[in-house]
Amino acid sequence: MLYQWIEPSQIDRVPKYAHHVIGVGGLVYNPETKKVLMVRERPPRHSSWKFPGGGNDPGEDLPTTALREVLEETGVDCIFESIILFRQIVECSFGCSDLYFLCLLIPKNFH
Repeated sequence: MLYQWIEPSQIDRVPKYAHHVIGVGGLVYNPETKKVLMVRERPPRHSSWKFPGGGNDPGEDLPTTALREVLEETGVDCIFESIILFRQIVECSFGCSDLYFLCLLIPKNFH
């Protein structure tokens, strides 16, 4: 973004960059088997498993992000139940806050 602050005697209130990064994960729980759906990134950045999820698109609510990301990454269509946790890391990258929300999702079918 390019801009010119017109009045030099006033404080420039235009942010230098985004202030928050928002990630959303889906905890897909099968109450019949008591199992949780996990994924591994390719190529694996770490040797661990994670909940499917990703970045929140502008104007998108958290449940929509969770449902979209789980469907994109796993092909599993789900129903949103609730937000079960969130965490914030202050001044993570470039001084921005990193927010992560985990949503409880129930698969529409178990096949």
